[in-house]
Parts: sequence; structure tokens; C-alpha cells
Amino acid sequence: MQRRTEERMDVPHMRGEEGRIDGIYESDIMLTTWQASQIVQDLSRRPKRKLAEPLAKRWALPIPYIFDGTHSRAEMYKIRQALAYWSELTCINFQDNRSAEHRLMFTRGRGCWSYVGYTRQVNQTVSIGDGCQSNGTIAHEVGHAIGFWHEQSRPDRDNYILIHKHNVTAGKLYNFDKRTWGEIVTLNIPYDLGSDMHYGSKFYAKDANSSYTTVETRDPLMLRVIGQRQELSFFDVKLANKAYCEDVCKKAGIQLQEPCQRDGYQDPLDCRRCRCPDGFGGRYCESVDGRFIALCGGVLDARYNGTIYSPGYPAPGYRPGVQCSWLIKAPSGSRVYLRFVSDFGVAGHVDVCKDYVEVRYNSSLALTGARFCCNDPPRYAIRSETNEMMVLFRSFNDSRVCDDTKYPWKCKILSKGFKAVFYMESCGGCGRYRGGRQPACSRRVAYVCAQMWQEKVKMDCPEWWYTGSCGIRHIPRVRYVTCHKDQPYCCDGFTLQSGFCVASQVQAVKRSHDSNRKRLGTDKSTPYWRSPSPSPEYRVISSTVASAPLWMPWSEWNSCSRRCGGDVVRRVRRCARPGSCGKRNLQIERQPCATKPCYKKCRITKKILCDLWTTCTRTVYELCKPYCHIGFVLENDRYCVATGG
Repeated sequence: MQRRTEERMDVPHMRGEEGRIDGIYESDIMLTTWQASQIVQDLSRRPKRKLAEPLAKRWALPIPYIFDGTHSRAEMYKIRQALAYWSELTCINFQDNRSAEHRLMFTRGRGCWSYVGYTRQVNQTVSIGDGCQSNGTIAHEVGHAIGFWHEQSRPDRDNYILIHKHNVTAGKLYNFDKRTWGEIVTLNIPYDLGSDMHYGSKFYAKDANSSYTTVETRDPLMLRVIGQRQELSFFDVKLANKAYCEDVCKKAGIQLQEPCQRDGYQDPLDCRRCRCPDGFGGRYCESVDGRFIALCGGVLDARYNGTIYSPGYPAPGYRPGVQCSWLIKAPSGSRVYLRFVSDFGVAGHVDVCKDYVEVRYNSSLALTGARFCCNDPPRYAIRSETNEMMVLFRSFNDSRVCDDTKYPWKCKILSKGFKAVFYMESCGGCGRYRGGRQPACSRRVAYVCAQMWQEKVKMDCPEWWYTGSCGIRHIPRVRYVTCHKDQPYCCDGFTLQSGFCVASQVQAVKRSHDSNRKRLGTDKSTPYWRSPSPSPEYRVISSTVASAPLWMPWSEWNSCSRRCGGDVVRRVRRCARPGSCGKRNLQIERQPCATKPCYKKCRITKKILCDLWTTCTRTVYELCKPYCHIGFVLENDRYCVATGG
């Protein structure tokens, strides 16, 4: 396995490395014989892949478990707490059952490790040994047992992290393999750097106490996020619920009246509401989590510069168990900026944050954001991708050391907390008019992407065939899923050029006799997204300047509801000044999607070579006849075109 990985990653093999292999895969995974053989085949340079059987199977609920008697009562209590932690967030429940035919067996072995998924063993071992007693670590091992691989083994990891193979301890490179899409089913869950199942930055490093990093995030601000073992992330829980609990609400016959927002989903433990990402609340995730708003947090308007800070800043410092959630919003066509000021002190570790200030600046505010701790805030302002930013403050540890609890002023402050200022700037030419160019705005769009792999299958033999095999065939497979990406855009009157929005056919000529007069959009009485009429200081050469601010930016394209056979996606925009946009205050744009035809299965008789001298026939079903959905016609047997044009 090690040699195959070295060949694929183009790393020279060192003699004697085999003696370093300890039998554990990816630091804490115990492989079955069959799983190990399939992974070795995957690493071959030849086009071998997995068999049709998945590498990890799911358990039937409730999942039975036992203890083998090697843990103390306190340790068994912690393990039960971790099992209850999973049950509080998902429909997965566990039952202490010694009479079950197959069950998990917790043992106090050497370190922490588990098999992946249901392996049909009578006693499927999960080791919780020394150094494995935290709730997040035990939950991590239970995650393996219910079918989770490590997050960084996903096939799409290279879009988010870099593996520094030359910093890996000799003989351990095989622990950084990637699975194929045939082995992993993501269920439309995005790659999550904040997952409890992700490697840390120094896993298997040559020297963990030095600057050697084996895993580096492509976004430098996310480096202290990976490897956390505090808690399950939102997407860890969502993946488990989609895998095990998808039909709970369907069987109950309960449907939500509105779709969930912010990547939320129907809660299998309460089907009448949505399960929301950390920081959001409400029945449909439409608001900020209000459990701690009396202490801190809330919705803030970025049009008015403001300041946020942790409770108790700078003295006496924050306490454990604090949860603050701020949603900072700006109008469409602008971005939010956040900059840390004054003293910064949040308990943490040089590699992974314990307590943290988390800034979510990506287009999806459900994804884990950059986390900051210790005395090391970013030295520059953080900019949001869209017009919203979420800031979370979470404390798990006490920030003070006290010799006498009766006199709290004698406590030594270890962590003061943080203070930050926020403001906004327009983008994409959507705000007050500025000559030259502006950075483009960005919005999140959905699209259909393909997950491809090859599957190795045995060919069927005729009944009279005297041997047990008629050969192996590699069949290409594809799975279509919904993906998301950030799409740059500009407002009317501006065109996109290399990530910037440049004014198109618009010039504003300022009179040179008075350079001290006000410019357009600087009057505080006028909102920035409404430009006043051209003032005497400007002469408008093109009417585009006057017409551009009339319309708000376009909304995101809605998701394509089909994968083939023809469909249409739409987006809308509204008039910023109703009554001044002609007869319509709403514009709708449509464009085709899923234009490839669908295919019906046909029964086909094929001739195959049975032996060296004779041929025989075989009936198979293949995709052969293309068709389109109602409202679309097939054109050139290749595309589905709307009948209306």
C-alpha cells in the first residue's frame, strides 16, 4: 500500500519503510481484509478500481453496543455521553445489547481507532484508549463506525487543501490516499474544513513540534480550523441525517410549508421545523439564533459603521460557555469588511483553536469559517464574498485562573477576548458611481456537476461454460449532484474584466474650476444605492449612468430541477425606484438547462465470444433511445430545445 501510494504521488521509495507500518490506516481506521484489498487495487497504476460492493455499509437502527470490561466507570460514562451526543443531533440511536447478533464493542486498546461502517462482525471493535477521552474524539471514532471516512480522503479535496508529501513521516504516506466517487457518497454535502472527521495540519508530520505541515488549506485563514475535535460540525450531522434519517419525516407524512434557508434541512427529530447551521435559528433558519442575543449577537446594518466585542472585554475577560452570533448585512451590490482592533486574546493552540472567533465570509454562511485565537488576529480586514458576513464567538474553556473564588478581582485574566469594527464598500459598480473600475460582486449559484469513476465487474458466462470466470470489464460510472460556486457579476453599465467591473461606454467629466464640491452619492441623506440626479459638477456623456441605478442586481439563478430532458432556470431583479423603470417593476430572465436528452432503456441482443471458436448471444439492457420532457423537442438527437423557441 505504501509503495503504491509513493508511485502515484511520485515520491521515491525508501528501503526499510515497511517496518514502520503499524496496521492502522489513516491514523485511526482498522480495515477489514476486503476493504484493504480494494484500496490496494485502487492504488495500482493499472485501471483497477473498486468492486460493486461499497466499502462501508450502514447499520440497522438501533445500533447495538457493549463494553468489554476494560474501561472504568468514568470512561464508560464519557463514551455513553458521546453516543448520546450523536443521538441528540440525529435519528441514530444506540442500545446496550449483549444479545445482538452484530454489535459495536468498545475496548480500551492502544490509542483510538475503529472500523468504517457495518462490517458484519459479531463484536466490531472500537478502541477508546489513552488520549481519546474527549467528547469530540469519541464522536469521531463513532463517526467511523457508522460509515464516515476522513473528510480529506474525498476525491475533491484538492480544491480545498494541499498535501505536502515531503513533510510526511517515512512510511506513512499511504495515510493520505483519496477514495473514489464509487467508494464515497457525499449526498450533496460540500467539503467541510471544519469537520470533526478532518485531519489536522500536522498529522504524520516528520516533526510535529516544528513548522512542518502535511496538510495546508488553500485559504490561509482556514489553517486553524482543520483537525478540530471539539464538536461535530453542522455538515457532519447533516450527512448522518441524510444517510440514516432521510425517510423519517416522509413516513410521518409531515411536509414543511416553506423551504429551509441557509442550507438548513428538515429536522428528523422535529419534522415541523428546519435544522439550522450554527448561528441561525427560526422555523426556517430565517433569523439569527436568539438564545444568547440578550448577552451578545444580533443582526447589524453595515451601512452604519459599528463595533462588536466579546462579553467582558477587555476585563474581566470572557467566561466559558459563551455563544455570540452576529449577522452583518449590507445592501445588495456591496461587501462587508471586518477588522480586529485593540488587544486580542482568545484561548487556543498554535495549531487548532479551542475557543475561537469565527468569521464566515464565504457565499454560504453554513460552511465553517476562518477561526482566530491566541494572540494572533489577521493583520488586515476580512472581506465577505457577498453582502453578508457571520461572526461567531464560542468559548469552551475558562479564560481566568482564580485562587479564591470569593474575590474574582484577584483572578488572573488569561484571555481578554476581542474587539472588531465593521463597515461596507460597494462592488461591481452597484453603488455610487466611481470612475475607473471596482472589484466584482459575487453570488452563489448552483449547477449540476458529475462525479465519475470506474467500476470493475465480472462478465456473465454461458451456462455451459466450464470455468468460473469469463473475464473482467471496467464500466465507467457517473453520478450527477448539485454543486455550488461563486459567480462574479456587475451591475448595469459595467462589464466584467479579469475580476473587475469596468464602466462601459460611460464617462463623467468633472468641471475643473471647482474640485472641492461634492461628488455624486456622497450626500448622507441619500442612500448609496440611489444616485441622485446629475449635479452641476458633472456632465453625463451617456445616459447609461442615469439608467444603471434604476435596477437592483439580479438574483441568483434558481436550481435546475432536472438532470436531462430540458428545463429552464430563472432569475429576477426589481426596480430600485418603482415608477421610474417604465411599465414594469420586475424583470425576469430565463435560460435553458439540462439540455442533454434523457435515454430510455432498450433490450439489445449482442454477440460475444464464448471461446476461441464459437460465439453466443447475450441479452442486455442499454440506454439507446433519447427523449425530452414535455415542452421540449429533440434537436439533432443531441439537445432538448424549448418548443417556444
